[in-house]
Amino acid sequence: MFTLGYGPLLLGFYAASYIHLLIGAYIIVNSEISYSFHSTINFWEQLLPVIMSAQIVMFLMSIIIFVSFINEKRIKMISYLRLYRISNLHLDIKRQIKMFMNQILVCDSDQVSAFGLFDINLNLVTTLLVLLISGIITLIQMKNHPLLEKLKNDTKSYLSKRFKKNIKQ
Repeated sequence: MFTLGYGPLLLGFYAASYIHLLIGAYIIVNSEISYSFHSTINFWEQLLPVIMSAQIVMFLMSIIIFVSFINEKRIKMISYLRLYRISNLHLDIKRQIKMFMNQILVCDSDQVSAFGLFDINLNLVTTLLVLLISGIITLIQMKNHPLLEKLKNDTKSYLSKRFKKNIKQ
């Protein structure tokens, strides 16, 4: 039920966070985009994209760690039920435990996933790191590509116009 209710939200959050981290890394690599219209560069202005990226990474990892704790608790509960002597229990309780164990074994929806596209577990950490590193390396390799140069120049002109408009107001 959790996956059905919050799956689209988790999928959107992870996709938007990945895109934000990739754009933040691009701005950090091409720092002249965001700071070219400033006459002096403050230390905190340089550190702000790094802090925001670290905040997003920490939040993503905390979600993954908490979900993995839920999965570990589920596994402990199942192993405890398997080790427990149910022969001493009342017949109705035995039947309920057996039905619960059969439901857990048959139903694979006990994992928390992002709308069924990927499970949220510790393997997601390595997947996100590989995607992020390959994206950053691709951006660094294509730093002087004409398309990215045009994007950089357009962004610089937009930010300088926006900055000048804010100064006049």
